[in-house]
Amino acid sequence: MLSSVAMKVREHLRKAFGLSTRSDLRLMTHDQAVATRSELIALDPTVLTLRLGEVLDDLILTHTGRAGDSEYAEDVVLFLDLDPNDASEAACHDISDPIFSEQMRREERRICAIISNNLSQLTSEQAAAIADWLLLAMEWEDMRWYRPRIVSAHEYWSKRARMHV
Repeated sequence: MLSSVAMKVREHLRKAFGLSTRSDLRLMTHDQAVATRSELIALDPTVLTLRLGEVLDDLILTHTGRAGDSEYAEDVVLFLDLDPNDASEAACHDISDPIFSEQMRREERRICAIISNNLSQLTSEQAAAIADWLLLAMEWEDMRWYRPRIVSAHEYWSKRARMHV
């Protein structure tokens, strides 16, 4: 049984991403949503706009409640934890550590540019729904190890939602 907060977040996601109103969209199965969690970066921006809401909605319904046990859930958090408007190396992930080679830093910047482009398609309402989802996910035991990344992502998505209003 979903909590009232989870139901509200789910409703917000479904509205923002058009999941309940799009008659032309065949929703993913749970298995497809799980597989998509780790492939968000590879999605075309148009497809990402359609499918990200489904992935987040599926996680509300199916997260396990056990730390580290919701398959690829961390990939979703890591994907959302970036500030695509920040041109610094640290905007996506902390790659300032000396263990990273210059080639790894260049690759990370390239990946960040791809993510930035793909996420630029999202509306302020979608950004607000993502921020709500992140607040909800922060409470899940599944996400215990990723709370700092969730906090970081939430700051970005909340700010982005306010900037476009």
